[in-house]
Amino acid sequence: MTKLRNSEVIPVAELASKHLQSDISHFRAFSSSFTNDYVAKFNQSIEELRPQVNPPELSLKIFELKKKYHSTLHEIRTKLTAIDDMCLLYKNRLVVPRGQFRIYEVRREVRKENIKGVYSGLEATFMAIRKNMLKLESVGFNNLLIEELDDLRKQLLSISKELDGLVAQQKELFASNQEKISQLQSQVSFINKYGKLVFRNADPQRREVYTMAHAINEVRSQQRAMLKSE
Repeated sequence: MTKLRNSEVIPVAELASKHLQSDISHFRAFSSSFTNDYVAKFNQSIEELRPQVNPPELSLKIFELKKKYHSTLHEIRTKLTAIDDMCLLYKNRLVVPRGQFRIYEVRREVRKENIKGVYSGLEATFMAIRKNMLKLESVGFNNLLIEELDDLRKQLLSISKELDGLVAQQKELFASNQEKISQLQSQVSFINKYGKLVFRNADPQRREVYTMAHAINEVRSQQRAMLKSE
């Protein structure tokens, strides 16, 4: 479970519980260890750990800030595309080399989520626009475009700082509960181990849901979808 992040322990355990309860009759036929009491205790261990490492209020704040963070990056990306389009409209008469706008470089920093790189890269974009405004106004370059992008980069920096602070709080909670986290991971491993044995020959496709790779991919896909949802 080396690839499993601390923040993924609870959702991965919930997924293991969901699969176990769905396939409980198969597990019982394979081993008498999987009783109703075992399932109840496993679910109880999840609920006991949740408030200790992922308090609802803290979790909600982190989630909302992550959504704002990704939304702001998306808005910056959209405006960079608009600038690029305006450059293309003006390409036959453009006196200013497109490279001066640093669009490629800023997009790269946006993809890397390098906030400092985005911040400094946009400054170069602003300088190129201001310096050549008279030549570029006819295709839509204006001070409002600069102001909107400047507000977005300041917002991104502010969100990033606040998010870093909350994530640091959560890391402290993870650090102080490592023993319990490890115990829950061990329970998940136990369920996955038997799940792979139960379905090894009977249903190879079903067997895959009891691999950690499958669990991590599913949890991360769900998290990405939630961050992108309105």
